[in-house]
Amino acid sequence: MEHPIFALRAGDMQVRRYERNGHTLTVLPGATGCATIHDKDLWIYCISQLIEAANRGREIGPTVRFTAFDFLATTHRGTSGRAYERMSEMLRRLKGTVVETSIETAGLRERRGFGLIEGWRVIEKSQDAGRMVAVEVDLPKWLFRSVQAKRVLTLSSAYFRLRKPLDRRIYELARKHCGEQPRWRISLAVLHQKSGSMGELRRFRFDVKALAESGNLPDYLMAIDLQRDMVTFYANGPKGKLAEVKDMLAGRPNASLKAHQKAHSARSRRR
Repeated sequence: MEHPIFALRAGDMQVRRYERNGHTLTVLPGATGCATIHDKDLWIYCISQLIEAANRGREIGPTVRFTAFDFLATTHRGTSGRAYERMSEMLRRLKGTVVETSIETAGLRERRGFGLIEGWRVIEKSQDAGRMVAVEVDLPKWLFRSVQAKRVLTLSSAYFRLRKPLDRRIYELARKHCGEQPRWRISLAVLHQKSGSMGELRRFRFDVKALAESGNLPDYLMAIDLQRDMVTFYANGPKGKLAEVKDMLAGRPNASLKAHQKAHSARSRRR
């Protein structure tokens, strides 16, 4: 989504309202706080399960059933007793957070309020440890329609290894706006707004600069232009590399050496 529905910090009880291009979106937290960007892993996991099932020719619906262990392992959360407890907390936040907006998917427009999941059920618990074993999640109908219409972005598996909430949000924005294009350039002030960060712009600049220099962002290289107060995302491939060279010849900063080395190592592992 364009608007930052998911909070970047746990326990966020703030009501957030966004207006952009004539659209208004309001996020109201539940009793245990707003769903966080780490809670969004459940969305991503369920969508991937639906896409895989559809690709295999199976009939799909908005209800997704899965094992808790597979979800925890896939999203690199660990499988301790505390991990299962946090999963229960995640389900409550997703159900409790309410979004009021107008949404258009697959040619249909709705103006409504909805939870980030319609409902959830723990199907089984093991007798010895009291842990949830199987879970059913009912996705919102509009989200399921997006899956049916193939209007959901695929994310790198390395996304789940990004632990900082802001890094995850920046990756999502790069994936949406840059996609398969060679580059995407945006001012740091607008990126700050799109990210949903509640921190000061000065601190945001510092965090984005650190991410760019680290090379930890999957699929993209980042170049910070502090003079123009801009950041450029380059697709990690030949087209992105060519775009970066052209920008360097035009006098713009390039991505860090460390980021290039990490990107090269990642490409080598995939070969």
